[in-house]
Amino acid sequence: MRRRNISDDSGATLIIALIFITVVSVVVAVVLSFVDTSMRTTVAVRGEAAVAAAADGAAQIAINDLRRSGYKVGGGSCSGVLPATLDNFYEQGGTGYSAKLTCATDDADSSGNGSGGVLAINDMNRPGQAVLTLGGPTEDGGFDVKLGGNDVLKVHGNIQSNSYINVQKNMTTDGSGSVTAASACTGTITPTANCSGSRVEDPNYADPPAPDGKATLPKCPTSGNVMKFTPGLYKSQSALNNLMLGNDGSRRGCADVIIQFTPGRYYFDLDGTGEWTIPAGYLIGGELVDPQLGQPGHSPSVPGACRTPIPPDGQDPTTWTPPANGGVEFVLGGNSHMTLSDNSNVELCGTYATDSPPITLYGLKHTIGTGSADLSQAVIEVPDFVYVNPPLTVLYLEICVFPTAGPPCVKPQLKVKVGIADPDATVQPGKRQVTIYNWSVQRG
Repeated sequence: MRRRNISDDSGATLIIALIFITVVSVVVAVVLSFVDTSMRTTVAVRGEAAVAAAADGAAQIAINDLRRSGYKVGGGSCSGVLPATLDNFYEQGGTGYSAKLTCATDDADSSGNGSGGVLAINDMNRPGQAVLTLGGPTEDGGFDVKLGGNDVLKVHGNIQSNSYINVQKNMTTDGSGSVTAASACTGTITPTANCSGSRVEDPNYADPPAPDGKATLPKCPTSGNVMKFTPGLYKSQSALNNLMLGNDGSRRGCADVIIQFTPGRYYFDLDGTGEWTIPAGYLIGGELVDPQLGQPGHSPSVPGACRTPIPPDGQDPTTWTPPANGGVEFVLGGNSHMTLSDNSNVELCGTYATDSPPITLYGLKHTIGTGSADLSQAVIEVPDFVYVNPPLTVLYLEICVFPTAGPPCVKPQLKVKVGIADPDATVQPGKRQVTIYNWSVQRG
């Protein structure tokens, strides 16, 4: 009996139960601690997510306001374009959020107030004047405009005469063009001419090289009705005039032809009176826009028949393909001059180069005759500035978000660097291009 009492295991179950309870208690305590930490973290992260979402929304509102505005570098503080605060504009989990907006310009990366950007045409090769006469007050070097009917001579660019300007009827320059003469002006000129202005110096553009030899007049086309001239020297006044259509409807030379001067340089040293008359029909100099011009259903449209060396209005410069062989240059020597009638349609497209001015009519410092023609478009034109890269305004935005019912924030939660571009250098609110360079969330 005594031995059995010594080996009895009664009470062991209680010890095991106590051990189990202790272990479970420790595990439960640890799990509860993790749950509490997780819940606290979830609440904190949810709050940060709400602030981040509010900051993103405020930045997008600010960027859209700038895109729809006319603000550009040089236009004062950009903060004045934006509201100082966005009150209660965002809500999450029953909490409303407001935002404070600040803006600053980055002058180093901005390309200027509408005059920056990389230019395809710059001051080095863009003539200062569309029309320039160099003769002095006592010389036969003024600018005479003789028009018929209600025609108006339209010029795209500046007009400068070192002598007089004599307009019979009307003359106008478009855009920001100016009209200056060193002596008297007559006729109706818009805008009002400065008729006591100073003379300008002769730019002394280099003379074109001498022609290689006399060119051969073209023959009547056997297919279609485009007669093509090739570059070279032309000396016969009567031969040129006999190829043109007469004012009375009679045919001289080829019937119903469109005259095309293919790309290159043409020299005219005409005999006789030197007058080359374009009485009617079409004369186009340069590469044809429509390669099938002259075929049935393909009629010329002036302006727009020859391909210009620079992008037309509205054309994206980065997608513009210039004429493969350039344009034309007419060099008139001696007494050679052109006279255009009311029924003539003449369009000459020049050649663009980075190292020389794009001159289409070169008078060798001799008077070039003038006449009347269809003047519904600019008759003499210099190219506009073409922006390869648009003027750029670069801004820094700082967004500070805070609960509407709480104290305002002390430091921003979001910083954004944004560029606003105007493709054609003209601010068009709502159509401006926006580029995001940096979107930086601030922590802590």
